Amino acid sequence: MKRFSLALFAFGLLSLFPNIAGAISLADIFGNDKKALEEEAARQKIITEQEEVDTRTEALSLTKDFCASLTTDEARTYCEDSLSQKDVKQLILEKKEKSRLSSAYCSTIETRELYLFCKKQLVEQKKKVRSRNDILEKRRAFELTEDYCNSQKEYDYYTLCKDLLIEQDSECSDDMKTFGKKLYIDLGEQMIYGVKNCKLIVYSRILSGKNSTPSPTGKYKIYSRRGPHYMQGEWYVTQAFYFRGGFAVHNAGWRKTPKMWAKWYRSYGGSHGCINTPFDAMDIIWNEFEVGDPVELYYTIPDDIKSELTSKIGDRQPIDPSEGL
Repeated sequence: MKRFSLALFAFGLLSLFPNIAGAISLADIFGNDKKALEEEAARQKIITEQEEVDTRTEALSLTKDFCASLTTDEARTYCEDSLSQKDVKQLILEKKEKSRLSSAYCSTIETRELYLFCKKQLVEQKKKVRSRNDILEKRRAFELTEDYCNSQKEYDYYTLCKDLLIEQDSECSDDMKTFGKKLYIDLGEQMIYGVKNCKLIVYSRILSGKNSTPSPTGKYKIYSRRGPHYMQGEWYVTQAFYFRGGFAVHNAGWRKTPKMWAKWYRSYGGSHGCINTPFDAMDIIWNEFEVGDPVELYYTIPDDIKSELTSKIGDRQPIDPSEGL
């Protein structure tokens, strides 16, 4: 309606002033309006194409062919600049995937947007590296669990954790997995083995009860942990774990000569039934074991358990209490 009224007004002017008819036409009057519409349409076209560039950039699917297909010079230039940034982003992501992204590399990037993108990826890389190292450390310590693996948010680290958990479980019998920590005492060989999470942490010689006061055999649990105190009124010990009545695994500072730790000496010079243990071995037991942990004493350790313990020993030598005496 507005256009129609304007046209009538213009026709009236031309009728009143016929002399200017040659100089002014309807096209002149509406030309500017048409040009404005065309400019607005072109601007909207640029905006639309640039938005598509942004969408493809975010999805890392921007290509040279797509840039060439754009119909406006402004959008093509914008696309080519974004493509250049996309190449840098792709390189950053590749370095992150290989854990080779560094602060030094990020500092070489001149564009602030790309620099901030690089720093963000660097933070994520550090988190992933830390997660991977944590998984590997737990595997070395035989501490991987189903719940820990399920807590991994990154699928790659979840699968790594699960694979290592299967590997870990294959190296540990059900007997050793039952409690997580256990002391095995071989009275025949005069040896003590301490296992934690299927890893051998104690491997040492001992001296058990003499023939007249032998050490008991069987399966027990530590029921008391006692620090410095006297045993039987005269024997002073600094660390002791009681597992049955007055029987305990403890250190024995009074054994001051190699002979007093000799296997042959046990028959008449052994203990009153306790497990005399070297200071170095007892320190580990004191720090790693606690009340409630199982203790198993055998005159001859069953073959399946002995085989597994032997496989964990490798090239290690047992703690020798006679060294340094």
